[in-house]
Amino acid sequence: MRSKRPGFIGSLMIIVGGLLLFVSGFYFHDSQTPYPDGISATATITDIHAGRNSRGRLMYSAIYTFTAADGHPVSFQDPASASNRPDVGATVEVSYRAAHPEQARRVPAVGWFSWIIVAVGALVVISGLGHLIGNLRRLNR
Repeated sequence: MRSKRPGFIGSLMIIVGGLLLFVSGFYFHDSQTPYPDGISATATITDIHAGRNSRGRLMYSAIYTFTAADGHPVSFQDPASASNRPDVGATVEVSYRAAHPEQARRVPAVGWFSWIIVAVGALVVISGLGHLIGNLRRLNR
């Protein structure tokens, strides 16, 4: 029995989905790199925000505190949450702009996850293009 392949519209949907992953990976990478004109600092997890996700599962996000270059303490909540409770007192690297230290962002030690999203997106686009080309060849027979 021959396996069912996506049609023309299905191929386009695969390509669009792959492009969304591809672009999201770059956006995710940019959101976790130091600001080009930013200042780096070491922040400490000083508090934890607990909430529930849409499935009712308990999720945690860290509240980071660091001292800005002007000597003022700045706190911000990590926009990401996870089911693992972070350890109060743990330190992380952050990057911020001097004019807006409250818009600081955490800079992870390892930033490979975003590149995996980019690579998967690229593979999905290539797969979709392969199906699209195959569909166009079948139409031209």
